[in-house]
Amino acid sequence: MCLSESRKSESFALAKEQKVLEKLVDILAEENQITLAERVDLKERIKKYGGALRCGR
Repeated sequence: MCLSESRKSESFALAKEQKVLEKLVDILAEENQITLAERVDLKERIKKYGGALRCGR
């Protein structure tokens, strides 16, 4: 596998992880486990940090 193919697969894996995290946030919100404000904050963090959610940092 060449370097560009490796980057593409990493990119694909990251995008998939982000979608899974976003779906999890949606489910938690639907089940009233998190507030709407927390939902918005988590989705912004997922987009900004690529799924690397670190609380309070």
